[in-house]
This record gives sequence, structure tokens and C-alpha cells, in this order.
Amino acid sequence: MTGSSPLHVLLVEDSRTQAARAQLVLEASGYHVTVARDGNEAWELIVGEAFDIIVCDINLPGIDGYEVCRRVRADSTRCATPFVIQTSHEEFSALVRGIEVGADDFILKTWTPTELIDRIGVVVNSRVRPGPASPAGTTERMTALLLSRTKELEGAYQLSDRQRVELGILNHTLEVSVQELKSANLQLAIATKHKSDFLAKMSHELRSPLTAILGFTELMLDPNRKFDVAKQQGFLVHIRTAGAHLLTLVNDLLDLARVEAGKMEMKREKVCLKAVLEESAAIISGIAQPKGISVDLVLPVDDVEVTGDARRLKQVVFNLLSNAIKFTPAHGNVILGLAATTDSARIWVEDNGAGISVADQSRIFHDFEQVENTATQSVGTGLGLALSLAIVEAHGGTIAVSSELGHGSTFTFTIPIAGHPGFVPRPKEVVAPSV
Repeated sequence: MTGSSPLHVLLVEDSRTQAARAQLVLEASGYHVTVARDGNEAWELIVGEAFDIIVCDINLPGIDGYEVCRRVRADSTRCATPFVIQTSHEEFSALVRGIEVGADDFILKTWTPTELIDRIGVVVNSRVRPGPASPAGTTERMTALLLSRTKELEGAYQLSDRQRVELGILNHTLEVSVQELKSANLQLAIATKHKSDFLAKMSHELRSPLTAILGFTELMLDPNRKFDVAKQQGFLVHIRTAGAHLLTLVNDLLDLARVEAGKMEMKREKVCLKAVLEESAAIISGIAQPKGISVDLVLPVDDVEVTGDARRLKQVVFNLLSNAIKFTPAHGNVILGLAATTDSARIWVEDNGAGISVADQSRIFHDFEQVENTATQSVGTGLGLALSLAIVEAHGGTIAVSSELGHGSTFTFTIPIAGHPGFVPRPKEVVAPSV
């Protein structure tokens, strides 16, 4: 080795025999070696001092080698430290996982002294990492590393035709796995951004009604202010409105948590849909009337029965109606309709509002999504349609939207008729009947 001081190696190995053997080989080659017996001890040493390279076993007491590597890569002051995993596993998945968490290379425990020294030398001399690797950079490095090691093995041994075929299959599997990993990383990045945006919106949404409640309450409790009964009544109306909005937000969050945990409770009983729609229309009229929006019902002569949870189905209808009122201009019109075929019930909500672009139609049913580029801006958390989708699918149905910017939207969901539990295909386009 060259240089004024030897390179400092952290050797993480729970086997005393393996640790002593590796330490002897490394020190004979001029390295300074510190040994840790388990993952927790290794991490304490890493936090406390700097190492030039870490050689770490995968299977360790406490935290394993994968976790040690992940922590090193997540630490901004230590992420550039070369990391070599040592394992007795020759399975492809074990090697891929090691590189995926940020390892620079790997070496099997069947190493010879020359192999160990050569491998560590290559890693120390070739590794350049100015900071934590990006997902794309990690996958590209993983591909290059594993393929190069494969070629090394191919050159070191005379392979039979069968082995060469198996090696080709392995290489192809690696390339497919890398592409899948890249796709998963992209999806994870998108989901993380959506959740971050959602948390920012939700904090604002929760603060607004709370601020209103506290503000009007303080006004009423202020001994220096004397408000007449009419003024106090107005304050109480504002407090009730803000409280109802806050309760809706909390209920939506709880419902979303139940959906993600797979614990949303659903009753299984016969539901008369005409009553569900009539009650929903009556409730929404209180919101529609101040804007001069008419809500028209289109109902069949005979009732339509489905098997499900009446409260949850009413929640879906109310969500769709609320959105329609929200995005419909003053003095507009909203239609709530019901129709049935031999095997399914179809409920639709049609408005003549701002409409939804084709690009937004593909994402509005996703968690944490909200359309913000419509002509009519409105606050909200973007949970209503995601919850509606979950409820409808829990009933064995489908939900869809047909819309055009400037020409309104029609939301439709279908539920199997009672006695017909089959899944109803999603309609390509929904058009409400004329009234």
C-alpha cells in the first residue's frame, strides 16, 4: 500500500473465526482494521469515527448488513464511504438487494486472500460518490456491477453450453429486474410527492375552520364587546359551519385510513336506491339554493334494489353532488339520475360546470389528487373521489367520468342488482338521458 497512513477498514463479522482470518489478511496487506461483532456495534462505531471502507457481513445479530448499509447511505456525512457486503449467499436476489441498498460490491465468504485484497483495492480506487446515489444512478450502477462480475466469472471458468444458457437467462432476468426497479422508483417518487402535497393542503384545510371557530368564540367571550342576539346568532352559524367542515375533513381522513388498512366496514343488506337519491338531493339542496343551482331528479317508476351499505352509497352520491355544485356556476343545473338493467343499477350526476380535462380525468380518482386548473377554483382535500372509488369497488361496481372543458361533467357509478353479484364492466362513455 502507499500513502502516509494505512486505510482504516471497519470489518463487521459475527463469526470470530471469519473475522480473525479477514483481519489477519487485511493487516498483512497494510490496512488498519477495526472489528465489530454485530450490526448495532458497527453502527455505533460508524457514528463515532471515520472509516475508509466498510466490509460487512449480511447476516448479523441486531440489525443486518443491509440495514447498516442503508443507514450509511442515508447519512450525509458518511454516504461516500465505500461499502462491500460479504455473504455466503450466492442467490441472485441477495446480491441485488445488497446493491439496491447502496453497496458498492460484494464478495463471497469462499474468498481467497488475493481475492479479498484485490476486491477491496478495486472498490477503494474506483468509487466516486459525492453524495447519496439517486434511484436511477443506483440501478445503473447495480446493472454495470453485476454484469461485470458475471463476465469475470465467465472468464475465470470454462462454462458448459448449459451454463452459458443459464448465464444468459440470468443476465436477461437482471435487466428485467432493473427496469422494474426503475419503474417502482418512479412510482414511489410520484406517490411521495402526492403525499407531501396532500399534507400541505390538509394542514391548511384543518387550520381554516379551526381559526374560524376560535375567532368567533373569542369574540363572543370578550367582556368588552356587547353583541346583540342577531349578531351572536350569526357567529354561532359560522362556528357550526366551520365545525361541520372540520368534522367532514376528519371523517374523510379516517375513512381513507380504513381503506388503506383494508378495514372499511360495509353492511350487506337490501338498499332501495330511489330513497338514497331522494335523501341526498334533499340534503344538497341547502348548498345549491344559495347559488341558484337547480337539482333535478331523474328516477324510474319502479324502485331499484341493490345489496350493500345504504350509508356508504349515500356518501358516494353526496360526494358527487357536492363536487357538481362546487364546480357549477351560479344559476346552473345539476341532474341526479337512476336507471337499471337486468344486472346492474346505474347512478349518474351531470352538471354544466367548468368540465375536466382529459389529462386530469385519468388521475382524479387517485388518493391525494385534486383538479386545480378548472375555471372555478375551490378548496378541498381531493379525498372525496378516492373514497367514492373505494366504496363503489367494495360493492362490486365501477365508477367513471365523461367530461369536456367548458361543457360540464357526468360522473357515473354502477352497482350490481340484488341477486346479481357479478362485476359490471366500466362504461366507455356516460351520457345522461335528456330531461
